[in-house]
Amino acid sequence: MYTGNVADEKLVNGLLGVNNSLAYKVHEIEKHLHNTSLCYGQTAGGNEVEQDSLLPFEVVAGAGSAFGVEKLITAGGVIGGGSATKKQDPDHIFVYTIDKADKLYIVQFYYGTGIFGAATVWSSLYFKGPTSGRSSSIAVVFPRIACNNKIWAKCKCETDGGKINILFRLHVYDA
Repeated sequence: MYTGNVADEKLVNGLLGVNNSLAYKVHEIEKHLHNTSLCYGQTAGGNEVEQDSLLPFEVVAGAGSAFGVEKLITAGGVIGGGSATKKQDPDHIFVYTIDKADKLYIVQFYYGTGIFGAATVWSSLYFKGPTSGRSSSIAVVFPRIACNNKIWAKCKCETDGGKINILFRLHVYDA
């Protein structure tokens, strides 16, 4: 019978422990799979994210299959109370509407604590809707980032000026 230190007998601190340790990573996976998901849309004024809002963010493509102007989703003060130590990551992007049927969109998400020009690409997704009236939920995997980050989205479309309206669902972690 083995009587030494066994991993199963050790107490671990999970996300409060050593970053990227095995215990940290296992706890991160567990929290992602078994955590409270929160739904976000935009405020009535359209200038910030709001929990449980039914108003989608409109992201507009540029001309000639170029990315359009970035849309600020949050200024970093709402999700997780704007904490620099709590983390967030989306698990679903809900495409509410598109205005160009049967056209391919790319939506990119960015994050950072400063201006958009210094932001980092967080993740990207493709979307092609069969009709402009349909909606679709897309399962996504994004890296975890601090809740005090600003988040932007921008898109491009096969057709000039295509518009995509999105809501999202995410997790917030104590870390």
